[in-house]
Amino acid sequence: MLSEAALALEVRINDDSGSVMDSVKLIASDMDGTLLNGKGELDPAFFPLFRELELRGIRFAAASGRQYDGLLRTFAPVADRMLFIAENGAYAAAGRKEWLLLDMDHETVAGLIAGIRCIEGTCIVLAGRDSAYIEDKQPEFVREARKYYTRCQEVGDLLDVRGDKLLKIAVYDFLGAGENSYPRLKHLEHGFQVAVSGEK
Repeated sequence: MLSEAALALEVRINDDSGSVMDSVKLIASDMDGTLLNGKGELDPAFFPLFRELELRGIRFAAASGRQYDGLLRTFAPVADRMLFIAENGAYAAAGRKEWLLLDMDHETVAGLIAGIRCIEGTCIVLAGRDSAYIEDKQPEFVREARKYYTRCQEVGDLLDVRGDKLLKIAVYDFLGAGENSYPRLKHLEHGFQVAVSGEK
């Protein structure tokens, strides 16, 4: 079932009175809790709605902290005709054509990883353009990482990852991100986007 936001959009699109929708050129939507259901699935009713947007000359963008590859798979039937803003804005593409990549140098990544490793109860996902990388083998963490990163490699040490553009570091916190890791990482907000997404 489409979320309330998507249903409201559907009502607006099907309202032929003109007005607001005539001036809309782009609609960007989050994924989790907006377009996806509790199982992380996209309602098939999205695709007729997407076609209606196209007929009205409105572009659609999926904006998410999720990996680009996963977004491509989710929207496979229309992926070549839409926009993607992935990895919390560090990667953007028009269909399969990359047009924005904001990567971090290895020295910055190494410093961040060293700091996170000092926080009890945390596991790290290092998100690159080509793949995500994890070094912890705890089953709950591996399951959660693979749910959000369709391309995910287990490595011995995240600091040894080479040959990929590194976009984002995600922290899985077994002790609760809001109470445990976020207060210890909040000081990084002057140079990085630091946000809590979910309980862990």
